[in-house]
Parts: sequence; structure tokens; C-alpha cells
Amino acid sequence: MQSSLSYGHLVQGRLDHNTFDNRTCGGATIDNLTERQDLDWGQSNAPQAQALSPTTRLVTLSLGGNDIGFWGIALTCFRNDNPTATPCLNTYVRNGTDILRAQIDAAEVELDAAIDLVQ
Repeated sequence: MQSSLSYGHLVQGRLDHNTFDNRTCGGATIDNLTERQDLDWGQSNAPQAQALSPTTRLVTLSLGGNDIGFWGIALTCFRNDNPTATPCLNTYVRNGTDILRAQIDAAEVELDAAIDLVQ
């Protein structure tokens, strides 16, 4: 469940690093940086941070989208069945509260901790 066009692969190709350990996996969340990722078919991936060592020189992170349900948000907000509708606004703004902003804000603490871990 990795793409050869993921951010890490693209950076590695540009910088031509000799050692490259890609721990990305579709569906991973921020927690999977430090916790095992259980997969639908009974297997699991080790915590992604296990790839880090004192000799690690470059780390790329693509985190947070799965934690807030990005794929579902994209499907909702970019529906094309009614060009005059506002599905994103209708779904994610309730009583004047931006639900997406609240989800992003809630993930901020975990994202900060993830960045601290790899520094």
C-alpha cells in the first residue's frame, strides 16, 4: 500500500540518497508513527518511527489526513452531482461552527508531538 509517487520517493529521487527506508502506508494515522498499524487482511506494519536511528539525516512526514478523514472530506466536498450545491459547507459547518477546523485543531497536538519525535 505504497505509491512510488509518494512524497518520500520523490524527495529520495531528487536527492539521490543511497539509503532510503520508506515506512509510508495508505491508511496510516499519526498514531502509527509510534504504534503498529493493523491492516485489513490480518497483517500489520511496525511503528514507522522504528526506522529512525542516530544516523538518520532526513525525514519526510505526510501526516494527519487520515486522522481527520480526508478521503471522505474530499468525496463530500468535490461531489459534482449538483454544481450549485455546497456539499462541503452543508456537511462541515454546523450552527456557524467549522467542523473541519475543529478536527484540524484537535490533530495539532499529535502533529506537534510527531515532529518533536523526529527532531
